Amino acid sequence: IAEVVRRRIPAVFTCANDYSDARGETAVMQAVHGARTILPVQANPFKALTTLHEPGKQQTAWCCGNSFLYAIHGPGDNHSSELKVLSRRLVEVAKMLARPA
Repeated sequence: IAEVVRRRIPAVFTCANDYSDARGETAVMQAVHGARTILPVQANPFKALTTLHEPGKQQTAWCCGNSFLYAIHGPGDNHSSELKVLSRRLVEVAKMLARPA
């Protein structure tokens, strides 16, 4: 991750839940690696089919592989035209994939 951020390579990641994985991963990406979010955490239309949860804690302690996705980019010029185009395109693709078939 450090090398991807250092080289300013846009990267897409998935995670298993939004209450700890997504929050923790994005916090580490930003605080430790200096990454910028170019696609905010959102539902992944290609998540796993099974969801695991602790007994009696379906709403608070669950995980489902690849449930959410987000994209980062290394630090640098926030006004890069290529990064703006990529960010806009990633959002468009995510919205398109999230629509029901």
